[in-house]
Amino acid sequence: KISITGTDGEDILGYTEDVIIPKIDALVGVAEVEVSGGASEYIEIVADPSKMAQYNLSLQAISNAIANYDYEIPIGDFSQGNQNISASAGAEINSMLTLSNIIIQTPTGAQVKLSDVCDINITISDTDNVSRYNGVDDISIAITASSDANVPDLSKKIQNELDTIINENPNISIEIVSDSSEKIMSSLMSVASTLVMGIILCMLVLFAFLGSARASLIVGSAIPISLVCTLICMSISGFELNTVTTSALVIAIGMMVDNSIVVLESIFKIKEQNLSYKESAIEGTKLVGASVVASTITTIVVYLPLALLEGISGQLFSELGFTIVFAMIASLISAMVMVPLMYYLIKPQEKHSPVVAFMEKLEGKYDNTIRKILHKKKMTMFVSVGLLFLSFGLLAFIPVSMMPEMSSDGFVISAQFRPGTSAEYIDKQIDYLEKLVAEDDRLSGYTTKINKSVATIEATVLDKYLPSDLVSEYLLETIDMTDATITVEESGSSTGALNESATETTLTGYDYDLLLSTAIDVRDELYQIPGVLGVQVSSGETGSTKANINIDTAKALSYGLTPSQISGMVRQNSIGIDVMELDLDSNEYDVNLSYNKDIYEDFNDLLNMPIQTPKGNIILNEVATLVFSDNPQSIARKDGIYSIDFTIITAKEDEKIVGEKISELEKTMILPTGINIGDDVGNNMMMEEFKAIGGAILVAVFLVFIVMAMQFESIRFSLMVMMSICFSFIGSFSLLLISGQSLSVISLMGLLMLLGIVVNNGILFVDTANQLRQSMPIQEALIESGKLRMRPILMTTLTTILSMIPLALGIGEGSEMLQSMGIIIIGGLVTSTVLVLYLMPTFYLIINKKEKSDVENISMNDTIL
Repeated sequence: KISITGTDGEDILGYTEDVIIPKIDALVGVAEVEVSGGASEYIEIVADPSKMAQYNLSLQAISNAIANYDYEIPIGDFSQGNQNISASAGAEINSMLTLSNIIIQTPTGAQVKLSDVCDINITISDTDNVSRYNGVDDISIAITASSDANVPDLSKKIQNELDTIINENPNISIEIVSDSSEKIMSSLMSVASTLVMGIILCMLVLFAFLGSARASLIVGSAIPISLVCTLICMSISGFELNTVTTSALVIAIGMMVDNSIVVLESIFKIKEQNLSYKESAIEGTKLVGASVVASTITTIVVYLPLALLEGISGQLFSELGFTIVFAMIASLISAMVMVPLMYYLIKPQEKHSPVVAFMEKLEGKYDNTIRKILHKKKMTMFVSVGLLFLSFGLLAFIPVSMMPEMSSDGFVISAQFRPGTSAEYIDKQIDYLEKLVAEDDRLSGYTTKINKSVATIEATVLDKYLPSDLVSEYLLETIDMTDATITVEESGSSTGALNESATETTLTGYDYDLLLSTAIDVRDELYQIPGVLGVQVSSGETGSTKANINIDTAKALSYGLTPSQISGMVRQNSIGIDVMELDLDSNEYDVNLSYNKDIYEDFNDLLNMPIQTPKGNIILNEVATLVFSDNPQSIARKDGIYSIDFTIITAKEDEKIVGEKISELEKTMILPTGINIGDDVGNNMMMEEFKAIGGAILVAVFLVFIVMAMQFESIRFSLMVMMSICFSFIGSFSLLLISGQSLSVISLMGLLMLLGIVVNNGILFVDTANQLRQSMPIQEALIESGKLRMRPILMTTLTTILSMIPLALGIGEGSEMLQSMGIIIIGGLVTSTVLVLYLMPTFYLIINKKEKSDVENISMNDTIL
């Protein structure tokens, strides 16, 4: 947004429209340029009624006379030497003096000058469009970028263009009020710092677990290699680096190193068999190659439904899904090719670090514990099912919303006046609001706009204050204003966050008249709820007042005129005639011919308007009557059902209680037959998005199941690994409740993404157990599989969790939108990791019907352990 002001006497609006707007509009990437405020200059020809009557002149006669003095008619081509030249004949009005000296022929044959019967001036037009910045009248320009524009780059181009304009015209002052590119760059820098932080944390984890700087560098190198490959794929696909795609890179950091960690850890284990570095690299990669490929494919098939989503979720997260798919493919290639190659070249050696010693003790404790758990199948099943039901029971205590709340840098006060209210009256009424804002030292600036019957004041809050606190204060300050419907809400964001200080409900029915009368009762009931500060009604209340001049056809014809002719005369006399456009001193002016505005100021004057007829002059009320009517502001109708929307304004701290009371009112209020109440629009939209994501989750679960069934060649093993998804719900819902976040579209998106992450641990465990069973009894294979895969599972889980922590904490500009997603993923990973290691072996024994003899061969000594 741009604010433009100038020195007195400067035609700011004309300069803006003729110079500034064309230059900005010509820039590539600009979709729309909207101008607010200012008043244009025009030439006003005001007729004197007494002199007009004296000479028996009408406005139309004067308009025709002016037109006869400004015309051009082609008269053909003529020879001039060896050339043919086109010629025209006509007259031109090129100055105010020429305009004033136009001769008008009266009906009696007399001639008078235009200046004899009219006053001619250059004046400023009336406007219902007012704009101010910090209390100073200005021209406001709002520039909207096209969907494919590079916003930061476009912002620089606009700034350069404005600098050039200022240098060319020092009388013009241009100030940038707000620049969305600054928020975008701040958000991108925040995400970039999070990205770097995630890489550093991942490498520290690798160093701590492996005890080798070389080993951590091997896996750490997988991140930049995968990132470069991902960025190349994004560029080929036409994706931009924005908040969504960069957040996808943050989410993908932990997963990028998962495959490399599993491969490198397997190589280290193989090296303990005294094989060469080359043989260890080859055999270690072979050992986990199938599970790494399978886990990557499961992650990809989870994100494909996310990438193909439609609606609001698709708009927000389609590019996020594709970006993560690109990252996973790049990480798989890096893990299977670069990691074994770099291991062979660098030849790292695992060192005995404190973490390695801790892992050895942990593996020993795991060995003792898992042997006890393996023989308590019923208890294991009972605990698993109980925890699962408990996690779903937590949903009853988690609030549900369409989108998570987003922070903003300001708030907007909106005053809706009765349609038709004059801009001058609105300006006086909002003077109180402007003074409140101007005297508030917690604000860095504010803009005021009046457009038709709506006035808005948009204020920017200093960083050390919360806009939500100020919203509550200003709601209370404006509650007593009765001339307009006042709303106060935080400034909106690109994600469309919901209004924090309002609750909505909708009244629907087939009978509109009955709906109108019921709406009044509903509004009164809503006002009775404690905490309700105001109720806005979208329709059903009286809107603009309409006046209609009904012309009697018979009476009009009796005077030799038709109703349309009389209507035309009334229009000309009341608002005048746009005569022409006149160029004076390189400026273009509209020329308007009219009577003085005070002559027909009210309807009494209008009805006494003289009308010239072939049978003499009459007044309008001899042939017409005046009728007033009220029109509703809007009538919403869909599929034959009318609807009236109610927006209930509350203080933020009362919103939850008021929402509960409104829900109770919707259930208990007795309504006429055919009338229903409930926030159908908002609920339907939310349910549609929830259904879309729910469908994507089901598709993802099915695809993951198919991939695992193909890998294990067993439906039972596939179903068992799918249990890790259920394990993740326990931590996800628990952490979501503890954090106070709501279950939203973003949260469900986190559950969808969690599917591809948590099953990887199960796949890794089962694949290793299947391989070990070829050389040892089933129980020993399960225990050894847990011990062998504990370190890579903990490493991959920890790296993913650490990369998600900044997201879950909402660190950085715009990160609040994805905060619940990070919480869902962290909570799910923690519980699924623990439960996979301790419960999966028991499930393996339960579903393994072919190997019952192995279970019976377990020694008593093992059971005691």
